[in-house]
Amino acid sequence: MELLSNPSSLAILALAAVGFIAGFINAVVSSGGLLSIPDLLTLGLLTHLTLGTNKPASSFSSYMSAWTYYRKHFMTPEFRLQASIASKPDAFIGARFAILFGLPFVRPLFTTMVIMIVASLTWRA
Repeated sequence: MELLSNPSSLAILALAAVGFIAGFINAVVSSGGLLSIPDLLTLGLLTHLTLGTNKPASSFSSYMSAWTYYRKHFMTPEFRLQASIASKPDAFIGARFAILFGLPFVRPLFTTMVIMIVASLTWRA
């Protein structure tokens, strides 16, 4: 929490810039958490607070995506029910891992994920 105890103007500006970029990415491809979570961890926010801070934005984004898919009839009601049921244990397991292993596990995991996704998108294009 060292950067958050006395944030400099540069740290606040960097956080705001990454927040805007993450929001744009989240609106386009729903992956803004891949930027905002490492950014918040780098600023020194605790793991559970970082994930809790990101959760409302990702939940709202998922809700709006699901609503759009529903209105455009992209998914059947049976598939929506199955996806909803399947997501609950995954969310629980992910939260348990984050709490159990904490920042020493989560920070390298997200860093590795970001590098792999950037590499994948780079070579795909």
